[in-house]
Amino acid sequence: MNNRRRYNRLCLLWRVACVCAVAMWVSCVKNEEVVIPIADHTRTVLVYMCADNSLDSYAQTNLSEMMAGSAQIPSNCNLLVYYDGRNKAPSLYRIAYGMSEPQVVASFAENNSASPEVLAEVIDEVLQKYPAESYGLILWSHGMGWLPKTETNNSAQMLAEMNAEGSFPPVKWFGQDDANFMNLSDLQRGLPDGVFRYIVFDACLMGCVEVAFALRNKTDYLIGSAAEVIANGFPYRTLIPALFEENGEEEICRRYFEYYDVRSGSWRTATVGLVKTSELDALAEAARVVVQNNRDQIADLDLFGLQSFDRMSSQWHWQFDLDEWIEMVASEDEYAQFKNKLDQTVLYEAATPKLFDSKTVARHCGVGAYVYQGKMTERDQFYKTLDWYKAVYE
Repeated sequence: MNNRRRYNRLCLLWRVACVCAVAMWVSCVKNEEVVIPIADHTRTVLVYMCADNSLDSYAQTNLSEMMAGSAQIPSNCNLLVYYDGRNKAPSLYRIAYGMSEPQVVASFAENNSASPEVLAEVIDEVLQKYPAESYGLILWSHGMGWLPKTETNNSAQMLAEMNAEGSFPPVKWFGQDDANFMNLSDLQRGLPDGVFRYIVFDACLMGCVEVAFALRNKTDYLIGSAAEVIANGFPYRTLIPALFEENGEEEICRRYFEYYDVRSGSWRTATVGLVKTSELDALAEAARVVVQNNRDQIADLDLFGLQSFDRMSSQWHWQFDLDEWIEMVASEDEYAQFKNKLDQTVLYEAATPKLFDSKTVARHCGVGAYVYQGKMTERDQFYKTLDWYKAVYE
């Protein structure tokens, strides 16, 4: 990735200049011990916790879990956590082996962490101060896939009512800071191109092809859930080693899934998919062939007969299994071509047999997708602004 290589090259030149300057200074001041900071790190991982919402207590628990697993952070790696909680000014923390508590390395004025400007500012702070050979990013918050802010407000209220009944464990979904929400285009704008090896969504419903396609130039690999994520989130105490492995993306997925798959009842709820973003353009082209040749079948498709992953309403769904609905409308040859591309794009997928012990998961290819049928709804009109729509439907 050219941007990352350019950035690392500049960092290397800067480090060489610093070492030379310090060496000259040491030759003049021999009585004082000089410690040269280690800047040549293998990987820096940033956890961006947008928790100025109902998830604040879970964010604090996850921070404690990261501290509990800090002994597993390699000495040549960095774990940084941006935490914006309720009634707290945001701070950037560093977690490392031997610490008794997270170390504050930067403080921020009260802000809107669901804005692309703040996200970009925090990422830039980390890149400048903790340069590394590769970078990982975990986006931690509420999330609602590609849905617009207006739809997110309505769906958030619906989820709150469902969880208030006490029948289900609480869930999380990305980009809420108090009354502010982040559209997919905002997220796209706040992330730099060509920097991250992986992006993990510790948030609900972000494991859809629309999100992956929008972020295909932002990361090599994307990890997310097509369904909701229980508010306890990823198991950071045991997850930490995989975050720093050279090719640990599948292991990140596996540890998350296995953590919930051994549970019972509603707590046995998890879906996860690993997307190789360099294959997404080819996948979009294969999907485009199916859509352009089968518009009538798509318009008449019975969506209630498809596998869905959201629980938003009994009247409509918007997160379906991409593989299943394509197979329903494609010819045999079209589907074979599409499936070949899908298998090259989704490198790992797993799903529990049910979601919240009530919704059966009969199909799960690793990514969700909306089925655009051209109806004059606000949702469909917004969908037409997405990159995936433009690549596949126009």
